[in-house]
Amino acid sequence: PSSPYITMVGATYLDASSKKEVGATLSSGGFSKDFYRPSWQDAAVSAYFESAAYKAHPPHEDFYAQGRAYPDVAAFGQNVQVVSAGKASGVSGTSCSAPIFAGVVAQLNHELMSQGLAPMGWINPWIYANPQMFTDVTEGSNPYEKCDGFYASAGWDPVTGMGTPIYPEMLKAAFPTKK
Repeated sequence: PSSPYITMVGATYLDASSKKEVGATLSSGGFSKDFYRPSWQDAAVSAYFESAAYKAHPPHEDFYAQGRAYPDVAAFGQNVQVVSAGKASGVSGTSCSAPIFAGVVAQLNHELMSQGLAPMGWINPWIYANPQMFTDVTEGSNPYEKCDGFYASAGWDPVTGMGTPIYPEMLKAAFPTKK
């Protein structure tokens, strides 16, 4: 699932005490052994390796730092309220955050098409070219069993990617500049 042609979505949650958005421990992230890092990720991922968070908490496990980095973005994915058979309950997982992000992109495409413009198509390079479109989530980590995982930091990180969507900023960036 680490193909650079897939938009990979991590997960966040709202911390009850700090009221901050935090990268969820269930948020898968890291570096592919199957695909090299695409050029449109280079600046963001290189900055992560220079970050204080990475330098303070480098994982003890081996990983392929030149691999395609993921996730690209994140959305709420922990204790997401769903209604089934008339009862509300909280569910968690990137199976919550991925469709939330897909819905945001679908709404952007609707806005574009309602103006007679083409839908966005493949968005990954656009994501990295427009960091202002995301809330930068700088807290959280994604350990798993015996793996330390990674820590969130300013900018792109392997817990929340570029961050969570800010729809008005995404809408501005989606429309081509008028001459």
